[in-house]
Amino acid sequence: MAMKKFSAGSIIYEAGQPINSYDVILSGSVTIAPENSDILLEKGDVLGVIDSYRGIYENTYTADSDTTIIIYPYNGPLSIVDMLKANKDLSIILFTSTCKQLCNILKDYSQCTNDAEILFSFLEDDYKKYKSLCIQNKLQAKSLPTIEELVPMVSEERIDPWLFPYYESMRALGKDDLKTFFAERYDLCAGTLLKASQDMSSIKQLHTYSVDYYNFLSELLLNENGLDFFDLYTDLYYRILQKGDESPIVLSMIEKIIEFMENNENIDADLFYKRTDEFRVLIRQIPQNRELKLENALNDDSTVDLTDSLDIILTYADCPKDTNTNFKKYIEEYKKLEDKSSTEDFAISLRKKITVLFHEVYNSAFVISIHDNNVSTILKMFFLFGYVDEELVGIQNAHYLYNIASDFHGNADQGVYTFYEWLMAIYKGDKEPCRNEFDVDYGAYVHDLKLHNKIDAKMEERMLSDMAQKVDYELNNMFTTVNKITFGQISNYCPVLSESNILKSLEHSQLNASVIKENLDRIRRLDFTAYYREMLYANTELGINKEMIQVEVLPDFILMPGIGTRGVMWQEVEGKRRTTPSRMMLPVFYMPDLFEALTRLTGEFRWEMCKRVQGARWNDAAEHSLTSDYFDYLQFYRKNNELSPETKEKIRLSLIRSKNSFKESFVRDYITWIVFESSGSPRLNKSVRSVLLTHCPFSASLFQTLKNNPMYTESVTHYETKRLQKLHHYELIVQKAKNLNKKVPDEILEQINFIKS
Repeated sequence: MAMKKFSAGSIIYEAGQPINSYDVILSGSVTIAPENSDILLEKGDVLGVIDSYRGIYENTYTADSDTTIIIYPYNGPLSIVDMLKANKDLSIILFTSTCKQLCNILKDYSQCTNDAEILFSFLEDDYKKYKSLCIQNKLQAKSLPTIEELVPMVSEERIDPWLFPYYESMRALGKDDLKTFFAERYDLCAGTLLKASQDMSSIKQLHTYSVDYYNFLSELLLNENGLDFFDLYTDLYYRILQKGDESPIVLSMIEKIIEFMENNENIDADLFYKRTDEFRVLIRQIPQNRELKLENALNDDSTVDLTDSLDIILTYADCPKDTNTNFKKYIEEYKKLEDKSSTEDFAISLRKKITVLFHEVYNSAFVISIHDNNVSTILKMFFLFGYVDEELVGIQNAHYLYNIASDFHGNADQGVYTFYEWLMAIYKGDKEPCRNEFDVDYGAYVHDLKLHNKIDAKMEERMLSDMAQKVDYELNNMFTTVNKITFGQISNYCPVLSESNILKSLEHSQLNASVIKENLDRIRRLDFTAYYREMLYANTELGINKEMIQVEVLPDFILMPGIGTRGVMWQEVEGKRRTTPSRMMLPVFYMPDLFEALTRLTGEFRWEMCKRVQGARWNDAAEHSLTSDYFDYLQFYRKNNELSPETKEKIRLSLIRSKNSFKESFVRDYITWIVFESSGSPRLNKSVRSVLLTHCPFSASLFQTLKNNPMYTESVTHYETKRLQKLHHYELIVQKAKNLNKKVPDEILEQINFIKS
């Protein structure tokens, strides 16, 4: 038995350390930080007792104030009996503290589960009322991207209902009762403590699950992207007021949502006040804005008439009469749908019919536009945004699109193309078509036709140089698949732009070359090697026969016509050459956070590019690479002694959420790496952090900031050693060139700058 002192704020034990003692607090206080919860231990409480079932600290213990502890050596479950025999009064202290800690986390779990069930019921009823109110007010209902995930909390296990009152009753036992109960019954006491520790481990896993579920529901209520229930109702209220009507019912629902947010600790306070203040300001401005718009409309003789938009598009496309008749008919039926995201058979069938005819009209119109130097603005709206009808998209939105369509463009120098520009680049021979959904490029597709005797050798040669055929391949393959994916809700997909899918203003969700470049550069400043590829370099004059140097190749971005919530990393290279740009697609109107979307696409690119480079050995642990090291980590995480049971459970749940896709799991960890870990906010476990530090290192300046953090020190030091070795290698080449009076190759100087980045 020994005594030890800790100053306030110091870590006494970290999660994952083996338990070598039970420690009784003599003075001061200690905070236990299990996942998503804090428990305060005070004088007389015991450290480690609730973790002893697994033999390691499952929690981090931090001195909350200057603290003194008495240390009782612990050598596993069998040593508890000897410990109790040697310290007669320890049984009561251990048992009392164990019950207290267990009851605290059981209380947290019960509260969290109850809060989640209440919030789920509120949101479920809220969404039904929202749709009903939209119908009553003859307005289009909007659908949140994540609304399909609004399902009741389901867990493989539940805590037995008798467990909480059982431990509360045990906790309520007085000292005399406990003395009688445990008198000389050392095996009974040891077994009771170990059983409590086992219960604690199970409770914490379920608690983590319930907290994650509650966090998800809270984000549906209010989030940074504005794609939430608060926005659904405030947007509905704005639209009702703009019609000149009043809706106390909607306002009442908004106040209920605000009340729920006020009582939710997970809601960011700054975001809450910002969004609610904006709502109240806009309410006050609605009447005067309505009068101003009316005045402007009366005084504006140049207002564009877009009522015949669909007829203009169909006339230009020159499709068969049946196509035009049916497309107009289906669009009218779609406009009349009260719930355009309905899962009823009629609605699903209607959306599919519109999709087929939309692509037929689009393809035909594009072919005609190739030789038209005076494409009308309405046709540009169709090509760029998927616009077909003024009423369907909303009159204000239609006029906004009209105002921007003529000058809306990408920037080929920065690798950003509108979909129309991309098709023209293919037609002019500047770009090759993308692979189809089966990962087959145009050349392989044509060759396959020849192999199956569908065309002869001459036809194969002609098709390989026929730009119109290449455009047709792009329109009938990549376009039909990717446009659906970027929409974000495949089951509700309809390619025509509709007000029901506009959850944020078009102005604020509109993408362009500058905003994409700004966010991509932000990622590159953190993960500076993200888009570099290895290239073979040789220089006989300097005796360099084979040197692998890094070359940066930034992706091509294609802005798909329409609105959506997802980006797509479609292919990592063009053809078979590794130094060609990857291809990424985004909807031209993107509603969520663009930085996170580009971070996801970068993570997907890293994974796919590594697989391409490594080939068949992409998951071979003997061949160290990003994919093989991460694959090895996930495949054997259950046997990893560095990971606590709680961490292993988190990994298991993460894999379930990723549908057992190692790639998806990596991408999620990569987003955490870029968004949180880069700012010094540890969220990943040690094993993942090691993989990412090795293969996705931060820039040198960021490493300087992080290296003082104990969680990064070891990995950063290892990386720094390897970096200096590489730098020394190239400095020797520079010195050799100088000794031979030769010019130092630019490729070598660029490689040195890359290593120093």
